[in-house]
Amino acid sequence: MASKQKIYSHEKLNGKIYTPEFIVQKILDDVAYNSEQILKKTIVDPACGDGRFLIEIVKRIIQFSKQENLEENLQYVYGYDIDPDAVEHAKFQLNQLIKPYEFKMKWNIFVQNTLKQNPSIPFDFVVGNPPYIRIQHLDKSDREFIQKHYKFCKKGSTDIYIAFFEAALKFMNQHGICGYITPNTFFNTETGKELRSYFEQNQSIKQITNYGALQVFENATTYSAVTIFTKTQQNSFLYQEAKSINRFHSRIIKFSEIINTQFWQLSSEKKIIKTGIRLGDICDIHVGITTLADKAYIFENYEEHEEYIIADTHFSGKRKIEKSLLKPIIKASVLKHADEPISRYLLFPYKKTDTGVKIIPEAEFKKNYPFAYSYLISVKPVLDKRDNGKPNKTAWYAYGRSQGLQTSFGKKILFSPMNKTPNFIPVNHNGATFYSGYCIKYKGDYEKLLSRLNSKRMEEYIRISGRDFRGGWKAYNKKIVQEFRIDGEL
Repeated sequence: MASKQKIYSHEKLNGKIYTPEFIVQKILDDVAYNSEQILKKTIVDPACGDGRFLIEIVKRIIQFSKQENLEENLQYVYGYDIDPDAVEHAKFQLNQLIKPYEFKMKWNIFVQNTLKQNPSIPFDFVVGNPPYIRIQHLDKSDREFIQKHYKFCKKGSTDIYIAFFEAALKFMNQHGICGYITPNTFFNTETGKELRSYFEQNQSIKQITNYGALQVFENATTYSAVTIFTKTQQNSFLYQEAKSINRFHSRIIKFSEIINTQFWQLSSEKKIIKTGIRLGDICDIHVGITTLADKAYIFENYEEHEEYIIADTHFSGKRKIEKSLLKPIIKASVLKHADEPISRYLLFPYKKTDTGVKIIPEAEFKKNYPFAYSYLISVKPVLDKRDNGKPNKTAWYAYGRSQGLQTSFGKKILFSPMNKTPNFIPVNHNGATFYSGYCIKYKGDYEKLLSRLNSKRMEEYIRISGRDFRGGWKAYNKKIVQEFRIDGEL
């Protein structure tokens, strides 16, 4: 696998990222690797690093094994990692555990790439903490291999921890069981769609423990969940929400609650409300302006004159910009209430035509807006670096994405991608656009709609459906907000 995974393994080896002992203990207990029944059962950690899981596994085998059978029983333990240093360190620690016994162990722990191998034997147990690496950070050959050979990762910008779920299914025997700690992002992101679909169709989850905003790892900000699954069909699964490291709120969730949903709405307290009008059926929800270089196009510090502003630009010092090319713009992620004055300007190199908003042709732009054109020429090297240096098909001075050009103006309700409580804010300035958030467009009574959006019902819905962030913050994104059900008539 690529060097990024190797970096991960080294970080884990050096104690920067590692699996806490309480998580190791919990996963092994949750898969029932905690009695005499574990003897002569095959178990593997497919990304073993320095051996956090393997150490506890061996301790448990020593506890339940007769001394004369210990060497044989340890032969059922396997581990794989791409980092030879990590593997050697794991073997060293395991050798320390068996030092009191009179044999020298040949461990089944190998330097191998789990995602590029087929299992040598079927396993009764698969456990571990797979690496978390966005697929775009891998070498091209690794990325293409994973997308070709792993169904869960064929589309979009995925993460290799998703591939490890599929690898576990290859490694498990028909009655095997897997316990992983991974990010909980697969509950509700596009990245996890294929994985969710598999679990929904096969109904093979036994238990999920969601740690949410509770930080499990010492030196890494992650939002984690422990998932226990098999190959056999279940009617329901145990869902636990961690309130502290050792305190959980639990509920049995039937698979019928999550099948055919856009994302998983998991709660330990109650079922999600599915009655009422779906917001996405009566409103349009849009993203804002997406320049891919906001510091080049958006001005916060400026002197205002009748025909132009003198902007204190981020890349090019103080520059004159024609006012007729500027649009008021609101940063939705920091907007707190409707009465806030609009204090930012957006350089908008577009014009309205009969067929929509179009880029101003370069010759016309240079002639009619010489100050703005000169400024953009000065920041062209910055603009050219957008999208990993891919040429902009519209124009070199066009925005990186066309989203929001047609839909971000006019009357709207804005909301931030993250909030602690619902904060949907009306904007009546039709000439203003926005960025860093979302807008809701509605043809009915905005005041009535706002009362539903800024409600306890919405707060409860987001508490269950939205991703967790530290400090009690929750994700408010289009996919989740559009599924909100409004009670009663508007």
